[in-house]
Amino acid sequence: MTSHSVTWLPLAQAHALWPDGWREALARAHGTAPPLADASMVCCVEGPLSLPELAWDGDAHWPPGALADALALPAGTHAPELLLVRGDLHVAGAVTALASPPGAAAPALVVCGNAHWGHAVLENTPVAITGHLQVDGLLWGSGTDPAEAGATGPGLEVGGTLGAQVALFTSGYGLRTGGERLLAYRFGTEFGDQDLTAFSAEPLAAVFDPACLHGLAVGEDGGLGALPDRTAVRLALHAGQPVLRSPDAIAADLASDTALCQDGALHASHLRQLLRSRLLDAAHKKATGWFGQTDFMLCRQHVDDEGDTYGDGLFMTVWKTWDFHLSIDDGTARQGWWQRLTARLRSAPPPPRSDGLALMHRRYAGGVPGPWEPLAEDGDPAAIQACLLAWRGVLGYARKAVAQARAGHPVWRRLQAALTPARIEALAQLPVFTEQYNDWWGTERNGWWEGDVWVGVRQPCMHEGEPWGLALKLSWRNGTEAPGDAPDDAHAAYQLEIEAAAPGAPPAVRITCAQRQSEPRRPLPLHAVDHAARLLRWFTVLEKRLHAAHGDTAQGHETP
Repeated sequence: MTSHSVTWLPLAQAHALWPDGWREALARAHGTAPPLADASMVCCVEGPLSLPELAWDGDAHWPPGALADALALPAGTHAPELLLVRGDLHVAGAVTALASPPGAAAPALVVCGNAHWGHAVLENTPVAITGHLQVDGLLWGSGTDPAEAGATGPGLEVGGTLGAQVALFTSGYGLRTGGERLLAYRFGTEFGDQDLTAFSAEPLAAVFDPACLHGLAVGEDGGLGALPDRTAVRLALHAGQPVLRSPDAIAADLASDTALCQDGALHASHLRQLLRSRLLDAAHKKATGWFGQTDFMLCRQHVDDEGDTYGDGLFMTVWKTWDFHLSIDDGTARQGWWQRLTARLRSAPPPPRSDGLALMHRRYAGGVPGPWEPLAEDGDPAAIQACLLAWRGVLGYARKAVAQARAGHPVWRRLQAALTPARIEALAQLPVFTEQYNDWWGTERNGWWEGDVWVGVRQPCMHEGEPWGLALKLSWRNGTEAPGDAPDDAHAAYQLEIEAAAPGAPPAVRITCAQRQSEPRRPLPLHAVDHAARLLRWFTVLEKRLHAAHGDTAQGHETP
């Protein structure tokens, strides 16, 4: 084994000996947290350094086995507050840098050179790389959200290019780079418009091996970091087991038609592209969908059954906050719904913008919508920002739907293969549903919370003179109640119902969903890619967990 020169000395002395900018990079990696003191002990290693793995876990596991072997560190060596590698650092396996116990300073890592790692899980730990950093698989930075406004926690500082297959940054863990970010999949608010989980956490679930997920977690409303199972991820990395699905599987499930409305701008030509996309087909003049607190209706020009004429347009609602209507109006469709809408303005319909797009909006106050008003390009900044955010969500939804349609709807096919009448019936016959939670219309025994998901079954029965078939309901908290909402209204749901078929035909499964409890459930549309993926994940995990709890492991099925 190659021998490495190791020097132990206080931080101030290390900086005096090697004043080449690394301490400034370390200070930036600390964010606004207090930097290391001059007397902090530093373990300086002359690189290049190559290790099979680096479990940089502070006092709890010091010295790390691979590092102890490489540096000939005796057992019982006191953990330094900074590991400084003066040269390149290559780690074939995983770098796991975990936070120290509460109240202690997190260990820091500085590489004065380039770094190449297999995976990296960095928890509340300042890490600075003065050169380039390449992570072949998972790069997960997790921090503690600062309590004070404007404060920033520890993070990763990379002087050059950063590359990774999956980059996940949660709970305020920072990222600063001096070069390009070559990241195939980006998750977390750190990435702004490129965050694949901006409107649904399900894309993050698609990249992890199912064994490394909290399978019945939602992962939204600020809880993105709760979706991966931290303990399972660390154990898998230390055992050399996969934590991510195969690149082909990830690419298939996260396919997105980025050529659709290519630069994502909000203008008339892009609305026309949406209207011509596979989100709508010849048989359907409307497409409706929802994500989080936003729902939408995309509509082609037509006359409905009530005789109302609809123009080409997009209606978007952010629950009891904003309504937006985008249209391409040439004057031929100003009757019916459009006429009723513009009549509220008590004036002529608003002229279209310079690009031909007519945009109207209304704001809610106390849960009550205000008047419809035109939204000009230089209009209310808050309204424009909210409209652009909703538009971006709808566009992301449509791009996934179009890509899945082109590939033959693989996620939907897997969902249909899993949600068979036989598997739903086998689940519903478990004692937890037949003996314990067996009162669908009651309040105490109609279901229970399993992780983030409420679970209930309606057994076939007669209720108030009406026959009811078997149903499985999965519900979850979706935002918060707005003014005027009923208690507990902010719960979304999927419901699976076994429907009787014609004589001689097998029974069918009807899948419905609702964004809120007060809304009627509607069939889950084929284009609802994230919903289909979430329902598939929850059903297969619940099925396996409940059958195992009842000692019936033979009934468990792997995720298709």
